[in-house]
Amino acid sequence: MIFMLQPLTMKMEPADGVVEVQDAVEFLVREAGGVPLSTATLFAPERTAGWSAQLRLPGDMLLVSFPDGLCFYDGTMPTTSAWRRAVAATGDVAIITGPMTDPTCVDGAIWAGRASCVRVPLTIDE
Repeated sequence: MIFMLQPLTMKMEPADGVVEVQDAVEFLVREAGGVPLSTATLFAPERTAGWSAQLRLPGDMLLVSFPDGLCFYDGTMPTTSAWRRAVAATGDVAIITGPMTDPTCVDGAIWAGRASCVRVPLTIDE
C-alpha cells in the first residue's frame, strides 16, 4: 500500500461561486478509474485499468502513471527489502489518494468520502 499525501487541494469554482469540483486531484483519479475508498469497500480486488508504477533502485524513485501515460507522481518513496518482497509476491500495490496532510489525516479523509484507491501493477528495477 502507498499513501499519496496531498496537503493542498485545488477546487474548481466558476464565477458564480458554485463549487463544481471539490478536489481536482481526486476528480482526476476517479475519472481514471479510481474508486472511492470507504470503510465498507476498502480495497478493490482487481487492478485499475491502464495505471502503472515503477520503482527504480537504488534511490527509491517512484513513477506512477495515469492510464493515458501522463505522470501522476514522480519522486522518492523510501522502501524496505521486506516491502519490496511483498510487492514482488503480489505484483501490484494499492495507492490511496486524498486530501491528507500527514498520516493522522487518513482516517478522516476516508470517513468523509474524500479518499480514493487504485490498484496498480508495480515493477521494481534494481
